[in-house]
Amino acid sequence: MLAFTRVGLKDIEALRACFAAAPGRSSDFTAGAVVMWRDFCATEYALHGGTLFLKGRLTDGDGRTAFNMPLGGDAEEALRAIGAYCGETGIPMVLCGVTEDDLVLLRALYSLRVQTNPDWSDYLYLAEDLRTLKGRRYNGQRNHINYFRRMYSDYRFEETRPADMNELLSFYRHSGRVDIKDSDYFRTEQETVFEVLEHYEEYGYFGGILYAQNAVAAFSMGEIVGDTLFVHIEKANPQCRGAYQMMVREFVRRFAGPGVIYVNREEDCGDEGLRRSKQSYHPCRIIHKYVVEIG
Repeated sequence: MLAFTRVGLKDIEALRACFAAAPGRSSDFTAGAVVMWRDFCATEYALHGGTLFLKGRLTDGDGRTAFNMPLGGDAEEALRAIGAYCGETGIPMVLCGVTEDDLVLLRALYSLRVQTNPDWSDYLYLAEDLRTLKGRRYNGQRNHINYFRRMYSDYRFEETRPADMNELLSFYRHSGRVDIKDSDYFRTEQETVFEVLEHYEEYGYFGGILYAQNAVAAFSMGEIVGDTLFVHIEKANPQCRGAYQMMVREFVRRFAGPGVIYVNREEDCGDEGLRRSKQSYHPCRIIHKYVVEIG
């Protein structure tokens, strides 16, 4: 039977190596997202026969145990191993974070009950679109950026260093947390940002800081998997008009180098403000994720 271990920060590099060849561009298959949300999702992992298995708790509904699609090795054999584990432990075989491509395989093998929740869909963009913000559809973003540049002509963008973390912690405790939302998800998200800042080197992220008048106006952090830049953290002073838009553009310009075609800015989590903002950057694709019960 598969033997699962609770995911910890110490596992991030081993997970990153597993995800290096992950198909698709879902944020669920990044080491950063798995580790950041490990407590919220009660995530555990098992490595067996060259395959990575992840299981955790569904965060909407009744908190059932669910498995991610197995990564590596023979997919059908790995799914049988999940089925055997469920049979031996007496739990339903439920898969989460299932993409449309995954559904094709699963429908060929099983009878399915499929649920979707748009709150957890990823927003995928062409890196070139965010790098240039060209065309009429980006007039709003460019207007905010131009305002920011007029108001803060001394602005600068710098890559994050370990020595910057105390400054970012101070910023996030104050300006970066003005818009506090009352939900378990957003309270957990705040805790995860603090953890990343306190353990920056262990996370192995890269990041950027936007300064205005020699003070932090915004910061962002992420990682690259394959041809996709994943933005795991994006925070700005909401009272500093144009800081978010400038950060989006500068972060992509700095880190979406040769070979990076897409930018995944992850989910909106059902927040209407986030949804409008992410839609306004005109994603090239929405990566829908499904919960699938088999049998």
